[in-house]
Amino acid sequence: MKSKVAEREFPFHWQFLNEVLKNPQLVVRYFPYFDNAEVRDGKLYVKFKVPKFLFNFGFEFKLEAGFEKNKCIYTFKGDKGILTITFECLDNKLRVEASWSGFGEFMMSKNLEIFANGIADSIKNFCQSQARVYEKCEICKIGEKIKAHVKDLIPSTFTFPPDEAVLVKR
Repeated sequence: MKSKVAEREFPFHWQFLNEVLKNPQLVVRYFPYFDNAEVRDGKLYVKFKVPKFLFNFGFEFKLEAGFEKNKCIYTFKGDKGILTITFECLDNKLRVEASWSGFGEFMMSKNLEIFANGIADSIKNFCQSQARVYEKCEICKIGEKIKAHVKDLIPSTFTFPPDEAVLVKR
């Protein structure tokens, strides 16, 4: 098994990272070598295209996510091997470890390094952008105080009591 580790300064709590990582269908889109993600039979399948020499090797995996205290593990299982990405928050640091066991293991060292560093950078940047949005969003702050969340908000779900006047500024 080959493994590579990347660490970044990370000024966020585990709970913040945990909320981001709970949505792997969104998160994997920011990984290096990402090609496609789709849900089949209630499971998430992810495709990566890894360049090596003059070729691009395609890998398809079924993704499973597991959570522990201050740690999340994404396990990608496919016909050509198993890719494991471990996320940890340690003393204001984000630690990302990418491990590969399978086809072409002996020549994946540089690709794993690119993978680990790219994931660490993208997760850090994504969390920073989300934190900036959260700081400016009054609705988010109110939602935090009243512990309410809105899901699947689309215009067709809006209903108003008939006795209330609704003003729309155009």
